[in-house]
Amino acid sequence: MRAYLDSMIWGYLVERPTDRLNITLLTRACKAGHLEVVGSLAIEEEMLGVSSTSHPRYKRMRLNYNRLTNGRVLIPLRERVAEESRHLGAIPTSDRYFDAGVQAQLRRQAYDRVALRELAQQVHDQKEEHRAHDAAARDLARTQIRDEILLASGSGLNSTSAEHGSKRLAKMVNREVAEWYRTVDIDDWLGDIAHHLATTGLGGADGDANASTMPTAWLTTAYRMCRIKRHIADNRKVQPSDWHDAEHVIAGIYYDTLVTNDNELRETLVEIVDLPFAVSTPDEFTDILVRLLSSRT
Repeated sequence: MRAYLDSMIWGYLVERPTDRLNITLLTRACKAGHLEVVGSLAIEEEMLGVSSTSHPRYKRMRLNYNRLTNGRVLIPLRERVAEESRHLGAIPTSDRYFDAGVQAQLRRQAYDRVALRELAQQVHDQKEEHRAHDAAARDLARTQIRDEILLASGSGLNSTSAEHGSKRLAKMVNREVAEWYRTVDIDDWLGDIAHHLATTGLGGADGDANASTMPTAWLTTAYRMCRIKRHIADNRKVQPSDWHDAEHVIAGIYYDTLVTNDNELRETLVEIVDLPFAVSTPDEFTDILVRLLSSRT
């Protein structure tokens, strides 16, 4: 079983070493051949925030991460999408992770305190930029949908009018977005992505695009569509952490189980039809590992 522990879980493993899910149990499961832990640049970037507040804690997190992932750190999202387009499907195990040289360089950089401060600030700034962009996009979409509703009603009003903030109109916007999400066809969007990859030389043939031939692009689109629905129809607040949450989820083609304590993330993932991985809390995942270890002959 391949598992992906989100950044919060790596923190818990250091802060709560006596919890049921702990390094000892994870290590036992790995050594017994029941578990492979998958890492990503998104996890490593989120850990940088810890380095600026508690370097000793950050070092323990990195040590656990390096030992458990054991070289299984996924190549970046853009490269995965392009490789899948060329392979017309999931990337073989031999090609989906950074090579040993790149990983050694990343590890050296991870312990350079001067570089860490600069990288941590860069990541913080990027997260804020993504948050501001997503919040602006949400507000623009709301305004456009309001105007369309008002235009269709023949009221002669627009989103700058007094009716702009009415609860009734807001509910109508939410219903419109919820209905759009219910009927959206992800494969239609994948066709545009496949065409772009083919015409720019980044991918394979400009042909049939679906969850089998372009799995990461499919999951990326499905998740982002669901986030639009959550942000507008469900009035979910846009957070700086959303950027890395998306990266964790989109890596889901290459793991079997996502381990997270993030309730909002779990509630979002429940809405995605045909999600290609399971989602577990730390306690649920502990139960799985205990059963596997107990059944070992």
